[in-house]
Amino acid sequence: METGSKWLANAFYSAAVQSGEHDFTAFFFGSSDWGNSISVDKPPLSLWVMGLSIRLFGLNSWSLLVPQVIITLSSTLLIFVLTRRYFPAVAALIAAMVFAFTPITVLLARYNNPDPLMVLLMIAALYAGIRASETGKLKPLILAGGLLALGFLTKQLQAFLVLPAITMVFLLFARLSWRKRFLGLALAGCVMAAGSMAWPLAVDLTPVQSRPFVGGSTSNSMIELTLGYNGIDRVVQHADDPSLSLIPQEFRGMGTDAGFFRLINLNYGQEIGWLLMPALLSCMAITWAVATRRFERNEAILSSAAVVWFVTTYLVLSFMSQGFHSYYSSSLAPPLALCVGIGARLLLSGAKTALGRILTTAALVASFIFANAMWKIGEGYPEWLGTAVLFAGLLLAAASGVRPPWPWLGRSTVAVTIGALLIGPVFALS
Repeated sequence: METGSKWLANAFYSAAVQSGEHDFTAFFFGSSDWGNSISVDKPPLSLWVMGLSIRLFGLNSWSLLVPQVIITLSSTLLIFVLTRRYFPAVAALIAAMVFAFTPITVLLARYNNPDPLMVLLMIAALYAGIRASETGKLKPLILAGGLLALGFLTKQLQAFLVLPAITMVFLLFARLSWRKRFLGLALAGCVMAAGSMAWPLAVDLTPVQSRPFVGGSTSNSMIELTLGYNGIDRVVQHADDPSLSLIPQEFRGMGTDAGFFRLINLNYGQEIGWLLMPALLSCMAITWAVATRRFERNEAILSSAAVVWFVTTYLVLSFMSQGFHSYYSSSLAPPLALCVGIGARLLLSGAKTALGRILTTAALVASFIFANAMWKIGEGYPEWLGTAVLFAGLLLAAASGVRPPWPWLGRSTVAVTIGALLIGPVFALS
């Protein structure tokens, strides 16, 4: 196989998949080479999925990348199903569309990084956790723990970004005694911990002469890799990334830019930043609606989980060290989509009062001005189109400030507004 072949996608992971095709030891440990001299710096669950695909269909770009497409489509469907369970179809459709058209989502659906599988497992874990909070049953919560363990075996600690949301909504909303709530969380935590550590312990307990060196570690230990290079070092250290040369050029960060505005700068804004303003405004509106009991109980569960997941991920990604790479932002796409979908529902209900219409107008004006700013920092985007979107958005914001004479007109205005906000992300995909 030609190392520079374009169809290899991320050659770092493709080489490991190819190695696993020929040797079970390489398959199990995620070796980068057939001789099992060194492994990749991640657990191998995503590699196993691609490995099974090439065993069925042979080693080619199709068999490497089709699993990524299927996984991303499954995540989109799960976003829709989760939202539709508690909110009208229009909110679910908007959430699914926002997730599907977020540039980083589409980019990774065409690449063989482990992130799409991690995202799918995080969404599924949230779904299970919300069902546990809704029903008061422990089986879905334990299932959530198992799914997060699989997420850990895909990309280690990053999969746990959804954990605060699951924990919080179960503690606040499960109709159980406090003793049973903590007991349920403890059981789920044990399942998550046992499932997460099973493979790393298997690696560390295997004699070093019988397995590859753990790539990215300094002591040939998967536990050290988890807590160090892929853990604390990613968050608090600012040293040079030792595996930077293994990361494709288009995925590399451009220096330390940690802070609240990291995700809207030139490095990362084009991949995740387009709808950050609507999502942040939706978070504030959702928090107010939950606090004032404007949601039904089950609606409040999903809404609260979406906000906590969004805020947790936003803060971690914004303030982690320069080990941050643009594809990490894929973990923000699901909660962003959920918040925008739920926010669209609040947009419709806000048209019923004068104050609601004023706040809606202000939020839309801010969102379209922000979208225009994102348009300007991009390269190769026609300025006339960005200006046209801004002008149309301001007109839609003005229209939202007036009580619609017919209900269908209000729904149509919301649909057109979301469509206008999606023009930027869709154009970025081209």
